[in-house]
Amino acid sequence: MKQWTLQRLFLEYPPKKLGLRLPLYQLKAVDALTMCRTAKLGSHGQYCEHGHLCGVYYNSCRHRGCPQCQNVKREQWLSDWS
Repeated sequence: MKQWTLQRLFLEYPPKKLGLRLPLYQLKAVDALTMCRTAKLGSHGQYCEHGHLCGVYYNSCRHRGCPQCQNVKREQWLSDWS
């Protein structure tokens, strides 16, 4: 069973195809969330101290409402409160 994420939800049920009329700022947010950590935003490589490629990672959207991008900041904020 596939896990539902906000990104997957917007990809499978786009608001435009459902006939929803959203304000421009919400449409921009949906676009940012659907492109987050995909090839559309590009990628970067991580190298070890010997110059070997360790991995290629897709760039994030850095949108303030994106659960993938803001997860670390949210966890840090929660740990500061306790």
